Amino acid sequence: MAYALNSLKAHLIIQLNRIQEELLECLSNSTISAEKNLAETLKSHPQTSWVELLEHNVSPDHTTLVKELTKVEAALCQFDIGQYGYCADCEEPISLDELKKDPTKQRCGLCER
Repeated sequence: MAYALNSLKAHLIIQLNRIQEELLECLSNSTISAEKNLAETLKSHPQTSWVELLEHNVSPDHTTLVKELTKVEAALCQFDIGQYGYCADCEEPISLDELKKDPTKQRCGLCER
């Protein structure tokens, strides 16, 4: 089980880096000057503060990536506090099969309904 969780964490870290790189590239290449400025701001801030900086400062074109980033960061935070793999509502374990399908999953099947 520990190996599987470490594998999921590694996958999440890779996913986080991919999303951050994609966001940075999109913003840097934007025709909107505010987004180009935001890209420069992101480069000078720790990656852990990106979600807060991005929340209200990107065009709707990038909201899907920001939502993905938020979910991945939340899952990684759960690892840090020892709560990864537990339902955010009932605190019961989420099955490994469900986590393999979606490593950012926050709720068990029952609470999700």
